[in-house]
Amino acid sequence: MNWATRWLAKHLGGVPNPDGAHLCALCRGSCADEIAVEDVLRPTFTDIDLVRGEYVCQACAWYLDHQEVRRSHWYLTPDEAVPLAKKEILPLLRRHLAKPPAVDRYYLIARSKKKHVALRARLNAAGCRLLRVNFETQLVDVDQEFMELYCHLAALRKYHSWDEIERDEYLLRPLQKWLVGDKYAEFERHRSAARIWVRSPQFELAKYLYSPDEEAENGPEE
Repeated sequence: MNWATRWLAKHLGGVPNPDGAHLCALCRGSCADEIAVEDVLRPTFTDIDLVRGEYVCQACAWYLDHQEVRRSHWYLTPDEAVPLAKKEILPLLRRHLAKPPAVDRYYLIARSKKKHVALRARLNAAGCRLLRVNFETQLVDVDQEFMELYCHLAALRKYHSWDEIERDEYLLRPLQKWLVGDKYAEFERHRSAARIWVRSPQFELAKYLYSPDEEAENGPEE
């Protein structure tokens, strides 16, 4: 079962956990037969592949009726729903990698603001050291290796565009900056580390979270 919509509806809308003899067509939790699928979902519903059943619970109906919730980033637990600014996501993930929270939780990141991230959410069990981040329709594993990838990308972004990094074709003029102080070996280290992750969910998440204000010097050791 997916608790994300129920926690959002409870914390933000005061909607109690639904109960009934049926299973919700979206979250698979128990629900009554008072809200039919066709009453809240159109045939053109973005995530129609998720619908399995005839009825929708009150929590999922509330979620579908609140677009501002769908378009935001969230850290969810049974006790709170914390909205996240984009710049707050990476520091939060770093803290939780260092000390995993002793509570079940979700990390929901809505990049396009068009997808129903909560409907595809996967739970992080209390104390789990591997963070499972719900990024659009993808589930991204975030661990120390991800943080190292982020630091490699941040180092490359000092002089290079995302297009250069993704194509692995670097322009001569910015490339020459790595020759100052004989840093070319450092460039090759960052380049090699980034190249193997291009087009992966981890790369896309790191790219989305990138901020030029982040310090790259806390990255992987030589």
